[in-house]
Amino acid sequence: REYTSLDRKRAFEILSHPETMAFWPAPMTREQIEKWLATKVDAYRGRGIGRFAVVLRSNNTVIGDAGIVSAEVNGKKEWDLGYIIHADHWGNGYGVEVAGGLLDYAFRYTDLDRIIAHFAQDHQYSRKVAEGVGMQYETSFTFERNLGKMHDLYVMNRRTYIARRREIHIDRIGGS
Repeated sequence: REYTSLDRKRAFEILSHPETMAFWPAPMTREQIEKWLATKVDAYRGRGIGRFAVVLRSNNTVIGDAGIVSAEVNGKKEWDLGYIIHADHWGNGYGVEVAGGLLDYAFRYTDLDRIIAHFAQDHQYSRKVAEGVGMQYETSFTFERNLGKMHDLYVMNRRTYIARRREIHIDRIGGS
């Protein structure tokens, strides 16, 4: 869901958490988080996409941040799928659920044709999320904004998404 002003405290707890942010240059400061939230709210205008609060349905607790934003990645303007789930919730499938939902939304309701995800090579949870939603490895590159760490870039395009959805549907109905 979209962020609200009530989410500031929980966003701070997530984005400043050392383990959760271990694959970023550093945990965010309160000032950085305020800027982060302000830009995310602005991003909803226009295309209707941006970063959103990831919320547990069972108790309405914010456990992360995810979305698709325009960004320059590896020297190219891209639509970048990102997801941050609090470390306490890693390994529960929430990243795959939210990333899959964002891809579904983007390919059904926007004109985006290519969406990428990139992450530090040693971030195994992010790799599992990208692969879990059917994204394919494209390349590795040095990401200067993340302390010069090597990042892997995964991609999903509209054609692959449609083919994957068709395969899932056929598997569900037991046909060919």
